[in-house]
Amino acid sequence: MGGIRGWSSGRSVWEERENSDVRAALERYPHGLGSPGTRSAGQESPGILSIGAVGRGYSPEAAAEQANSELVRQQDRILSEAQKNPKQALSAALGLPLTNPVLPEYNPRASILKAIAGISVSRNAPVAKEALQEMRKLVNPMPARGQAQMIEDLPDLYLRLGDEEEARKMLDQLVTVAAKLYQTDADLSDPNQAFKVWWPSSNLWWRCLAFAAKLNPSPAAQIIEEIQDDEIKAFERVAFAISLLGAATARFSTIEKHKHGVTAFMRQ
Repeated sequence: MGGIRGWSSGRSVWEERENSDVRAALERYPHGLGSPGTRSAGQESPGILSIGAVGRGYSPEAAAEQANSELVRQQDRILSEAQKNPKQALSAALGLPLTNPVLPEYNPRASILKAIAGISVSRNAPVAKEALQEMRKLVNPMPARGQAQMIEDLPDLYLRLGDEEEARKMLDQLVTVAAKLYQTDADLSDPNQAFKVWWPSSNLWWRCLAFAAKLNPSPAAQIIEEIQDDEIKAFERVAFAISLLGAATARFSTIEKHKHGVTAFMRQ
């Protein structure tokens, strides 16, 4: 049965379940990528679900919840360690599982590796590069939405590391992922009925163009030309012009409205 999925107090399932651990780490550790937010020691990172099982009898669900809580504590310790000893934090992150006991589609190791890279980019470049290299090994098997969420910040990270060649490679990969998202958005058997500006593919193309504006020569014209949808192409031209004016590159809200219902990621 269709209907609205993931709408809770202005926040969506995507925001709770797919929010990047990089953003969680940067909110907690403002010196990573310069996020203004801070979190006190001992708080858990948003985007990592911690579900208590106190007072319940044994059940597979309760065991999974307890395992998830321990995983959250591990991740929190690793992110704290990354502030003091990035190399040791990286070693610990490589021991994290590839799936979450509550959310199998969530990859704890990849997310924390990305977070460590964000924290280390201006402190320990070799650790940041190694973390990114290890994380990228885990991304290819993910569905397009997961790939977009995991690598959308990587071109900027590589550029901050002074590696424009890798930054351009990651931009090319993002453009490819955007095209895959478009296939889902424009699927004739079940198209996304939301306004096209809110499509996940439109959003990711905009992110690509915002980064392309930082490069010289810029591949923006080619990226726009390869977009198959004329309406999205026109929108992206405007978005690129805004990027050239130095506007912020935060993501738009995204909405998917398919036969199974509506999934929204709302930005305030």
